[in-house]
Amino acid sequence: MTFTSTLPKKLWLSCLWLLTISFIFLTIGFPAQALESENNSYFIKSIEKDKVLVVSPNFRGELTQTSLLPSLTEISENYYIKATKSIQAEKLNGKLVPGLVVYVESKTEDLKSNTMLANNY
Repeated sequence: MTFTSTLPKKLWLSCLWLLTISFIFLTIGFPAQALESENNSYFIKSIEKDKVLVVSPNFRGELTQTSLLPSLTEISENYYIKATKSIQAEKLNGKLVPGLVVYVESKTEDLKSNTMLANNY
C-alpha cells in the first residue's frame, strides 16, 4: 500500500501543488525580471511567463494578505487577471507568510494578435 492510495487523488494533488508553490515561494530568489519597487510592501515574480505570477511580502511592512492586494492594480497594467488564489507558507521560524498566486493573460499578446488581424484585412 502506498501513501498516495490512502488519500483521495484530488487532495493529494492539491497538497502537492501547494507544496510546490510554497517551495518556489520560499526558496528561489527573486529573479531580475521580477516586478518590484522599494516603496511597495510586496514583490511580484513570474512563475510561468505571462500565465502565473506570485506576490509575496517584502518583509519591511506588515505580513498580511491585505498588504498584497495593491499588487493587483500594478499587475492589471500589463495583464488581464483571470483568477487569484490566496496561499500561506510557513517560514523556518514557524511564522506564516501570506502569498498570492495570480493567473494572468498578457495584454501585449492580445494587442499583437489584434494588430495582426487588422493588418491581414
